[in-house]
Amino acid sequence: MRKALALLVLLAPSLALAATESTPSRQSGAHRRAGPAGSMATPRSQPPATATTMTAPIAGQAVRVPVTLDAVAVPGGPSLPASWTLVSLAEPNRTVYSGSGHPRPTLQVAPGRYEARVVYGAVHHVEQFEVSGTTPRHVQRIVLDSGTLRPVAGLAARTPPVDGSWTVLAEAVPGRDAGEVVATSTAREPAFNLPRGRYRLVFRAGLARAEGIVAVAPGASLRPRLALGAAEVTLVSLRGGRPLLGVEWQVYGRHANGARPGPAEPLAIGDAPRARFVLPAGAYVARVRADGRWYEAPFLAAAGTVREIPLPLP
Repeated sequence: MRKALALLVLLAPSLALAATESTPSRQSGAHRRAGPAGSMATPRSQPPATATTMTAPIAGQAVRVPVTLDAVAVPGGPSLPASWTLVSLAEPNRTVYSGSGHPRPTLQVAPGRYEARVVYGAVHHVEQFEVSGTTPRHVQRIVLDSGTLRPVAGLAARTPPVDGSWTVLAEAVPGRDAGEVVATSTAREPAFNLPRGRYRLVFRAGLARAEGIVAVAPGASLRPRLALGAAEVTLVSLRGGRPLLGVEWQVYGRHANGARPGPAEPLAIGDAPRARFVLPAGAYVARVRADGRWYEAPFLAAAGTVREIPLPLP
């Protein structure tokens, strides 16, 4: 009995040491299963953590909302290629977008209050709106209540269009003074995008002028035609059958009896060998200065005609 107790006393330190060495081996295995060096060990009694999908924005990342800017002439009408400026009304105000020529531009903006400024020809509109961070997409549609004029002008009715200058004046237009110039163009066949209202359309070519009153309704596309009641005349001085260089031209009106009203200034002047004039229908006198002398000849201008008038010189 005493020998048995003595044997247990001798063996006790060895058993304790064996127990102590076996425990880290289990923790080491858990550590290897948990991940790379430096990560926390996962005890056997706890299940491993699983990944969670985040629905809220990551901290420090701003929310962005797609905003589409859309301009139409009338509700339900096609999108127009307008010019846009978008201003954030957060302090301090700043322009976040500026562009033109593209219908329905789309951009990403932060939630907040904005001011959209749209220009389409002579149409100007300003509108404020709010962009919410909970909205997946925001479409800001602005109805311009506008129409389009595509005028043409000829020397007479049913004659081809001619070059000249166009002026559009307000007659009865909301927000415009009567007689105010709204738009101008030198295109042969311009397109004027205008707010609803009544306008005076004026066309000038050379000494001729035509005008008319036109009403523009939202969504309408009008093609008014003006007749100048004029002629296109080309004066050319000839010597030996060839145009003479270094000449000076003057054009005067004349009475039905052929007399020239005097001492009036010339209606038109020129210095080209072939001088082109657009003149209201009527009677005229052409004067040309060559070699230090003046020569003149009467001629008629009939509405709707295009002609060349030679002046042979000695």
